[in-house]
Amino acid sequence: MATIPELAQFARLASALQPWLGQVVIIGGWAHRLYRLHPQAQELDYAPLMTLDADVALPAKLPAPAQDIRERLLANGFTAEFLGDARPPATHYRLGHEPSGFYAEFLTPLAGSEYARGNRRKATVEIAGVTAQRLPCEYLLTSSMYAAVRNKYE
Repeated sequence: MATIPELAQFARLASALQPWLGQVVIIGGWAHRLYRLHPQAQELDYAPLMTLDADVALPAKLPAPAQDIRERLLANGFTAEFLGDARPPATHYRLGHEPSGFYAEFLTPLAGSEYARGNRRKATVEIAGVTAQRLPCEYLLTSSMYAAVRNKYE
């Protein structure tokens, strides 16, 4: 079975997300890396796609139990790094204080137009305590693809 050097860092993120693991989807480079750990994954001769961030797709609505995601991230050693001028600001949830280290980024579907009334951009939204960037392509990743992958391995 393949190993991943930064798996301990990702495990801290997974621990923080534990109450929502059935409702979120890991996408991007970490999805490629984690797939290689599956017992039925084909052994490949080349290195997996590598990124410093873990992209987490969130549904548009996600309940927050006693602690929200942000509180659980902070409790697991993550800090919030605010970027840009959107309200709420785009946020990287960085593990530790290293500017070039592991971080999590949250993404969610953009429903409708990119702009709200008053020509205000709908770039970000707060969901269960974290800021998620709204992207039009995320719908496919959080619904139909998740269902297809889940059904394949159940």
